[in-house]
Amino acid sequence: MTMKYMPSGENLTHVFTWGMRTVSYMTQQYPSVSSIRSTVVMRGHVFAVQNEFFQKIGGYDPTIELGGGENLELSFRTWMCGGNIKVVPCSRVGILALNHPLEITNGNNIKRIVELWMGDRRGLVLRDKPDADIVKSVQARKSSLETLKCHDFSWFLNEVAPFLETPKHIPNQFGTLYVKSGYCARRSSDNNLQLGECRKNEYSPNSVFHLHTNGKLLCGGNCLTLTHSRFITVQPCREGDDKRQHWKYEDTGEITTKDPHKEGDKLCMMHVTDPDTANHGRQILMVQHCHIGANHDFQKFVFNVF
Repeated sequence: MTMKYMPSGENLTHVFTWGMRTVSYMTQQYPSVSSIRSTVVMRGHVFAVQNEFFQKIGGYDPTIELGGGENLELSFRTWMCGGNIKVVPCSRVGILALNHPLEITNGNNIKRIVELWMGDRRGLVLRDKPDADIVKSVQARKSSLETLKCHDFSWFLNEVAPFLETPKHIPNQFGTLYVKSGYCARRSSDNNLQLGECRKNEYSPNSVFHLHTNGKLLCGGNCLTLTHSRFITVQPCREGDDKRQHWKYEDTGEITTKDPHKEGDKLCMMHVTDPDTANHGRQILMVQHCHIGANHDFQKFVFNVF
């Protein structure tokens, strides 16, 4: 790394992920490189704000400890309580490692931010029971902000970050789909599930999966569907209990479905080489008979919150 002064990307802004990271994001095209543009969250190193507004919305949150996250908390509060955040490309401010993701290293800070601002979307970040001490401190903070009449988190997602892949309901499992053979799944242009290199902080609709209590496994708002030839395609979800759209995530890491041709048989989603030679050996997910009694990484999956 050198200390050479470099411009940021032409349309570079920042967004949060459901792993509570701050990552760079390429926005829509603007008329010129110098155009001022909105950003979902601020990076946090340097910002300018009117003192009157800053004090009105409560300044820095005194409950946030060392370990990161103050940029996310202040960003959520700014947008939800009547402000906005802009990137000014021609400001002459040098920032180290601008494109590197910011991590929160203090777990209590994550809990405070989530309990304070995320409401019914809490389960996308936290699966454990609320911490009583943190909830108590958060309630005190909420009381001090009541006069601001802030929007809720659903408003924030709809109005500020509509492109962020977000389940309408809290799913049983949620995140990118990692196969223990070392690949990640994505919806391909032909609506199959193609496997490729895993990318940190990936959150596009084609790479995020939601498994719901009704057995539907969604990608980009559509359901993973078993075909007669045991391919898995992404199709519109059907009403009712369609066996070809019913999946179960086992405690041992397999994603299983019932064999539609043989009552009682269980099939496993599996990493295979595409049998269609026209696709030149691409790696995909299909359904096959489960391998029992051995550690087969090709049929083991992990949902990673990105």
